[in-house]
Amino acid sequence: MKLLVEGWIGFNHSYALVNQYQLLEMYHKGTDLFHNLLPNDFGWNTIRNDHGLSYSDFKILQSIPQSNDEHNHFDVEYRISYPFRTYPSKAKKLYVFGTSEYQFIDSTFFYGGTLDSIYDDSVNIITPSIWSSQGFIKAGISSKRIHVVPHGVNSKVFNPSKKIFQNETRDSLQLKQGDFVLLSMGAMTRNKGIDLLIVAFLILRQKYSHLRLVLKDLSSLYNINAQTIIQSLRNSNFAKYINEEYLNEIILISNNLSLNELSNLYAAVDCYVSPYRAEGFNLTPLEASACGTPILVTKGGATDEYFQVSMGEQIEGEQVQKNELTWIEPNIHSLIEKIAMYIEGGHSCFDVEKSLRYIQESFTWSSVTDRLLKLMSNKSNL
Repeated sequence: MKLLVEGWIGFNHSYALVNQYQLLEMYHKGTDLFHNLLPNDFGWNTIRNDHGLSYSDFKILQSIPQSNDEHNHFDVEYRISYPFRTYPSKAKKLYVFGTSEYQFIDSTFFYGGTLDSIYDDSVNIITPSIWSSQGFIKAGISSKRIHVVPHGVNSKVFNPSKKIFQNETRDSLQLKQGDFVLLSMGAMTRNKGIDLLIVAFLILRQKYSHLRLVLKDLSSLYNINAQTIIQSLRNSNFAKYINEEYLNEIILISNNLSLNELSNLYAAVDCYVSPYRAEGFNLTPLEASACGTPILVTKGGATDEYFQVSMGEQIEGEQVQKNELTWIEPNIHSLIEKIAMYIEGGHSCFDVEKSLRYIQESFTWSSVTDRLLKLMSNKSNL
């Protein structure tokens, strides 16, 4: 199979990171591979939004040859960028990657601002979860042309061996030996549920003086940080829980981190918390679990497709449908209860060895890229 991938590399947007990981695996598997860079209209670059890869890995990405349409005839073209580029391809088969966090897409999601091209039988959609696939189905795409291929973990980087740096990482964040530390990272957008996590922290901090919260944002990408969320809380029904002293204790990280630094951070904390409302996949809890850290995620959403009780606990929530959007609204009381259970050592089902075996078997970038290549090389799909 001769494969042309068109996408982003060189910065830390989720689509670029997925593309980079998949390209590296395709390269090491000896795929007949070409890669063309697609433009982005958002100004993201390696200076402000570093990709975090090692020098050697990024040099491999840069060494993958570009295509020449006049001389290269591809079996498959695979595009991974935003807006989704579904315009016709010269390849025998076209696959386009996309996510639908709120199970809704419209013409604004597509390059050129039209949905017309997705109804062409030659366009196949790759999406990382069944949850996400529902948005494309609701848009009218045949389920036969929608393929769910999950994301994975780079187990060479994200693994429990990083626990040996736990004290060093905690010291760098000015955390004390006995502190119980929660971590959440990603865009500080509403779908991440960080507002609920901050409220839960403020409530629990009244009882547990050793509780700490670390938030790693992506403000260099989206210009949204935790302070934006805190300000919104001041004007919400949760305003009565605002405590300036406790807010000042929240540790905020906005600078870019390498993948090794991220893995050290995952491994340094006591619990990774993601009280999300809507996600296409939600990779960060899976990476945290691979580092041997218990996780707490919303029940009923995309993480149900990889979560096992050996990884940690789930937050109860209610599915909401409003203005064509669908999400899970986490129950704040369940969130508080589950965090308190962790603090008091009550997560009896957590099993590091079992969850690591599960991730290694099903959710490494190597294994999920095998699934992707198998799908693309299936002759019935060519």
